[in-house]
Amino acid sequence: MTDPSAAKILIVTVIYNQKITDTNVFKTLLSEKESVYIHDNSPTAQPADGLPKNWIYFSDPSNPGLSAAYNRAAGYAAANGYDWLLLTDQDTIFPENALATYRRDLGEYTTQRLLIPSVKISDGRYISPVKSRFYFPRPSTRKPVSGKIELKEYAVINSGILVTTDSFISCGGYNENVFLDFSDFQFVERFASKYPEAWLMDMTCVQNFSNLSDSTETKLARFGLFCRSLSGYSSLKAFGKPMIAAVVLKRAVSLCLSAKSLRPLSIMLRNFRLKG
Repeated sequence: MTDPSAAKILIVTVIYNQKITDTNVFKTLLSEKESVYIHDNSPTAQPADGLPKNWIYFSDPSNPGLSAAYNRAAGYAAANGYDWLLLTDQDTIFPENALATYRRDLGEYTTQRLLIPSVKISDGRYISPVKSRFYFPRPSTRKPVSGKIELKEYAVINSGILVTTDSFISCGGYNENVFLDFSDFQFVERFASKYPEAWLMDMTCVQNFSNLSDSTETKLARFGLFCRSLSGYSSLKAFGKPMIAAVVLKRAVSLCLSAKSLRPLSIMLRNFRLKG
């Protein structure tokens, strides 16, 4: 068993239009005892004065998305001797002593290259990891049982995953064409092609999705981003392209019904083009 205190972990968090000290991840996880890499995708750099010396702040007003941010952080980690990457975003609420739990588990399950927590949303449904078929995840009110899982059977979200730096890089990292939505599906699919298993920790995080209460106009604008992000998806599954197209169409139909408008179909036709 390796000494968990000896592992070098780089915590990576991506922020957008929010000061780092106002985020859920800052309030519940980040610690000056750990190195932190902050990638700020805001159009204007957020205040970052007074951060610990071992925290790296990078402002990128071009906003290339989550995937490019995680890849840049992985490059920094590889160049500076970090063994693990802990990927987070600004909206995740971590439980008390989460860092100690990560270190305990990486010390106990030394053959695992990917450790993941359970993640639920405010209504009590678990959204990660959950069973998934044809790129359609199935949220559940039942807490996932900790232990070894086969990644190909599950949907796993980005925030909270702890992955070895070398395996992140060897599987190709994140697909930067899938810059937002489904970036996690794409990464896990790439990762599972080389490393089929992951360890599900006995730890639960809460994901605070602000878009649950967004207006119809905001949801429609967000759907345009959804379409463009999924346009870049490179599926490793047989019939993967039609499956991704079905995901986009389902979202469009759902928005048509909620908005009582055909505008989502128009948005889909303008923005969704599978490459390759």
